[in-house]
Amino acid sequence: MRGARFAVAALLLAALRGQEVAPANPFKPFDKDAFTAAMREAGANAEQLTRFTALCTEESEAAAAEWLLRAVAPDYAAAMKLVDDTDPRGALEVAALLAKAKDPFVLAHGRYQLGRLFLAADNPEGAAEVFADYLKQSRNRTPFDADAVFFYGTALARIPERQAAAGVLEEFLQLFPEAPERYRASAAQLVAELSGKINPLHEIADTMKGVERRLRQPDPGEETQKRQEAVIAELQKIIEQVQEQEKQSSGGGGSNPSSPRADSNLTPGATQVGDLRKAGTVTDRWGMLKDRDRKAIESEAGTKLSGRYSKLVEDYYRKLSKGKSQ
Repeated sequence: MRGARFAVAALLLAALRGQEVAPANPFKPFDKDAFTAAMREAGANAEQLTRFTALCTEESEAAAAEWLLRAVAPDYAAAMKLVDDTDPRGALEVAALLAKAKDPFVLAHGRYQLGRLFLAADNPEGAAEVFADYLKQSRNRTPFDADAVFFYGTALARIPERQAAAGVLEEFLQLFPEAPERYRASAAQLVAELSGKINPLHEIADTMKGVERRLRQPDPGEETQKRQEAVIAELQKIIEQVQEQEKQSSGGGGSNPSSPRADSNLTPGATQVGDLRKAGTVTDRWGMLKDRDRKAIESEAGTKLSGRYSKLVEDYYRKLSKGKSQ
């Protein structure tokens, strides 16, 4: 089942740690020297390498690595130019590049960027699959390892796969003490909620969102029906609990035991930390295209891609179409 597959994938970090003899942490600091050597071999000149070194100090290693890779990999640069311009073809071109690329750094950066695109388009299932690919095949090649783990856990939480997400985010907090504080604070808050410190109505709302996404698929499947039934059963259970509490507290005053705890809410936007604002703009651009142009892109996704990446990209464009119609 799809849900079970994500739950198994969420054990990835623990498995990686178990496979390592020393050190226990399977993630290593970004190796600028190794990256520089690989980029030099790929054709980077002295001026570009000097600028890379300067950008690492002036901006960040992530910004510097992304700039240098684009400078020496024109196919990757072209795909990411579409993403930067919020062109709806961006996801298709990044996925198509992943299907043919051999360079491990292009694959690593491309997987990370495609995962972010899927997450921004409210496709956490697709994002979780791509980030799992990154963690299995591309870790220790980019400065994005901590970000990839955080967004992987975030995607699982939004499916929702609660136990799996909590495990990944707990690993994130343990493995990346130097990660940006906005990520760590959001991860800690999500872990608290996913671990049970959450109003049951919020949990049901998350599950209903997941069911809604599944119902948009051509064949929602048996798993969706089971989740619908679970939501109905849980709502009935809460109704009965509230009725019982009202009976016990009638005429007695005191606080309402069904009120949500103060810590039961995520900070607004916490599950969309980062520059995910492009989703709305891409949706707008998608909506402005003529029907024939949208159909042409969707058709191209079927011809350029194969296997699960074809389905993931088709789901991405289905999300954009859903967004433009709202």
